[in-house]
Amino acid sequence: EERMLEVEAAVEKAEVMTTPLGDESAPTEESTSEMESAVASATASLEEVDEAVKVARERQKNLSEGRDEKLDGLEVRITRCQQQLAEVRQVVAEQREQVSCDGLIREACAHVEKVEDAVAKGVLEIIHIKDQEDEMQASKEALQRGDAAATSAQRALGDARAFVAGRQLHVQSFSETVQSYGRAEFQALATRLAEVAQRLSQLKSDNDERRKVVLHSEAVSQVVSAEDAVQRAALAGKQLSKEEVEIDEAKASCETFADALQDAAKAIETARQLLVERMRDKKVKLEKAEVASLSLRLDLAKKELAEAKDAAEEHEQ
Repeated sequence: EERMLEVEAAVEKAEVMTTPLGDESAPTEESTSEMESAVASATASLEEVDEAVKVARERQKNLSEGRDEKLDGLEVRITRCQQQLAEVRQVVAEQREQVSCDGLIREACAHVEKVEDAVAKGVLEIIHIKDQEDEMQASKEALQRGDAAATSAQRALGDARAFVAGRQLHVQSFSETVQSYGRAEFQALATRLAEVAQRLSQLKSDNDERRKVVLHSEAVSQVVSAEDAVQRAALAGKQLSKEEVEIDEAKASCETFADALQDAAKAIETARQLLVERMRDKKVKLEKAEVASLSLRLDLAKKELAEAKDAAEEHEQ
């Protein structure tokens, strides 16, 4: 009798632990483990009492004694405890599934957040490019970081989609209640992935637009540098036309002109090569009209450089 009272108390404790009070948060690994432990302990104690009652009942039969009302009462109480524990086990099993499902959702959420963070990083780089439009090198470096962020986000997006899909299949092994909860949570994550995929697409588009602006600015800058180099060469050539100059001064002027010619020719070639690269660039091509306009300016600069060289040679003669 005393042992039975202890078992009933243990069963009641387990039952209370699994009874929601209406204001509790979702089950945790710790709370679920405590419930499982309480149920296991109560089950073990109940089995001991049940076995003892069965032994006593068998001994009673062997002695051909009448039915023992105390044993009858214990059997009724044992059956009631078994029914209670069966209900409790079902609740605990569902809570265990809930904890497992929450773990899957947290893992999937981490994958989604990784994609969102990568896209946000790429957006910041686009803003940085706009802020650094006057700094060519800084803009190109920001472009590279933006490309890296977009690549990282694309990879993370693929991983997240695969992870979410796989965990959604896993959720189907749970009870209907947990399945319903899991489907709703994973659907919300799928929606976030769809939204971040759109932002990623926009990021790539914005990055390409800024790339076009940056590369066009770079091309224009190279052409301007070539034109400036030609102007310096022409100015150095005019210094050769001075009369009555010292031999050392004339020699220095010739060397300055020769260096200016070389620098100008190199600047023109560098600018022209850059235009060729921009035309071959499959990712971002400059408009043909823009390239043609810049090429014409280089042709004029090259012609002006040739004229300066011819004028200097005539003076030397």
